[in-house]
Amino acid sequence: MATRTVTPVQTGQAAANAGEAVPAARDRRPALLAIIITLVVAVIAGAAFSGVSLLFVSIFFMVLITAALLALRADTLVAAWITGVALLFDWYQVFPLPINFPIVATCIAVVFLLVAFFAQSRERPWTPVPGLWLWMLFLLVSIFPVLRGIAVLGDIRYYVTVFVNSALLYVVGIQVGRDITSVRRLLSALSFFAAFIGGHSLLQAKFGITLFESPKWHDYLVSISNYLVPGTLLVRAGSFLINPDSDGTFLAMMIFLPIGLFFYSTTWRARLLYAVEIGMVMMGLIYTYSVGALAAGAGGAVVFGVLVGYRLFAKQSRPRQLLTAMASAVALGGVLFVLRSQVSSLATHATAPRELLLRTGAWETGLLVIKAHPLTGVGLSLDTYFERAEPYRVALQDTRLTQPHNSFLEIAALGGLPILLLFIAILGRALRLAIANFRQASVHQQTLIGGAFACVATLTFNSLAVNAWTLAPLAVIGWLVLGAISSPGLARSLGHADAENT
Repeated sequence: MATRTVTPVQTGQAAANAGEAVPAARDRRPALLAIIITLVVAVIAGAAFSGVSLLFVSIFFMVLITAALLALRADTLVAAWITGVALLFDWYQVFPLPINFPIVATCIAVVFLLVAFFAQSRERPWTPVPGLWLWMLFLLVSIFPVLRGIAVLGDIRYYVTVFVNSALLYVVGIQVGRDITSVRRLLSALSFFAAFIGGHSLLQAKFGITLFESPKWHDYLVSISNYLVPGTLLVRAGSFLINPDSDGTFLAMMIFLPIGLFFYSTTWRARLLYAVEIGMVMMGLIYTYSVGALAAGAGGAVVFGVLVGYRLFAKQSRPRQLLTAMASAVALGGVLFVLRSQVSSLATHATAPRELLLRTGAWETGLLVIKAHPLTGVGLSLDTYFERAEPYRVALQDTRLTQPHNSFLEIAALGGLPILLLFIAILGRALRLAIANFRQASVHQQTLIGGAFACVATLTFNSLAVNAWTLAPLAVIGWLVLGAISSPGLARSLGHADAENT
């Protein structure tokens, strides 16, 4: 009986037909050595630094984890790690910094890009960044309003954590999104992180449990009555983003990642995992009682349905599709039934007249600030806006605010209309490239890209009511996801898969 020899090309044919990248054979010994060295150093460090400050130990282990991931060339994990650092360490400050200038995520992103550029290879080439000149012009022009602020350090902080980090994470996403497999791995890591935040939001609102609670944030939450829903004793969950509206924005946008992964997966185990993640994010979202986030999520659901709804129906058999739709509807109905009292309180909160009036007043004030400073803005920090927007405050805004509750108005008010136009141009170009990649993908791949696109769309919708695109931890995630699905590397990979199938 003849023996059939299977070549690497043959074993990778199914992956190529599906658009998946076929991993190149490589020596795994350096990776194993890096893991062993990391574990040994971690044990030694744990013993050596037992008497040193917790901040120093946390920074040491953060550097150690980053170095290990870079040594293993686990690019998708590094990208997800950056977003976790941006939220937990830079924003929430699990370990308070000596100075209030969070740039840890910035440093990790810069190191990652340097490694990706100088250690590029045939298997991991550097992907040119489309519209890089627009980003450079945007960052250059944004320097001028930094110099006009009341506190220069605060303006520099805003410039770095919002504008510079957005550019860096967009480039990181471009490099990571080299093929559909890398995009899936990135979205899977981010979905797991979102489920963790959703679960923490549930613990915080339902059981009063806050992980890594610091005296600083405890005192702050007590001072504002824990963001109680007006007229009730219900606590609005803010998780590590502190503000329930910010937490709601995060959960509303991130829920579409496990949704896309759910339809992209082909095994029941994977679908069960992503269904659990969807449920955790959904429950956390409801407990934020964020009306704007839920409205933006509804808009994202429309976008997802338009992009992939009829494609899913055409791809799968009618009985299977109806069964999936019925199961999803039953699961959603079960969640809403269990949380029916929370849904009722959410409706009451949504119809409170002061919420809409205050938001309308904030927008009107922002427009008056832009009218008075159309080219230069008032200065690139929220503290500067808090002081310099006061002469323009309208009667509907019955309290002083640090921003006009609209990311686009915020950029124009702080930096001027030229910076806003550049921001819109960059965002529009990236969205157009993402749509081009979506159209080039197969029906199966479109469910994954469509979920990521709905995530970005939800962030954009909610930016009309809160500072979503201009909130540091949300901005880095949005630009990372958008960079991954708009990457020219992904376009080449999808084009190569089409060529293989023809």
